[in-house]
Amino acid sequence: MNYIEMINQYWQLREQGILTGAEGDLYMYLLHMSNKLGWKNPFNQSNALICAILTISEPTLIRHRNTLKQVSLINFESGKSIKKNTQYYLNNLSSSVSSGVSRPVSSSVSSGVSRPVRQRKTKPNKTTTPPIVPPTGGSEGSPPNEKFLNFKKWISENAPRVEQLKQPFTENEYTKIFEKWKRDEVLTVLAEMHNYKPLTKKNISAYLTADNWLKRRKNDEKTNEQPKKPYVTD
Repeated sequence: MNYIEMINQYWQLREQGILTGAEGDLYMYLLHMSNKLGWKNPFNQSNALICAILTISEPTLIRHRNTLKQVSLINFESGKSIKKNTQYYLNNLSSSVSSGVSRPVSSSVSSGVSRPVRQRKTKPNKTTTPPIVPPTGGSEGSPPNEKFLNFKKWISENAPRVEQLKQPFTENEYTKIFEKWKRDEVLTVLAEMHNYKPLTKKNISAYLTADNWLKRRKNDEKTNEQPKKPYVTD
């Protein structure tokens, strides 16, 4: 099954009222990440990163992915420890998807779902984390802007160990980090910093630590090396 057919299969379920828009957001995000990774299947993603990007709580994420599994769109294996991310598998994703997307693909709609699915009532989704968008800046001495406060709230809820460093993010450092790096890269590193138990003993500045980890990740990608274990950055 190619990329277009998978999207058509999703819309068939959506039109029947079996899936909600919020559940569709999660499915489309997983398709996007598989595509971004060169149609890697399966692949790993952290709960904290998905919750931040889709602005949903972790219980909502768990509920949505269970629904996607029930209707046979995905499969997944939860991490057995806090350091291990969830592994996602996209059902019906053929090995020819990546090459198929680069050229015209079939627009035919899948004839149906692999197995009958149960009709379910939809409920409005409650979001607890506001979206984080790189700011345009802030002046010294002025009250913190709303985007910076949202960022601090996300850290408090998803990476509290980062907040415990002696020098947490200032508003200017928040501006600088998002000007230099992509949002999903920053949030991924902050989640990894939280999972590094000696973080508060071996590091001082949240900004310098995150910036150095991001640089190290970029260098590892250039040399095709596996990311190294966390290290002291201050």
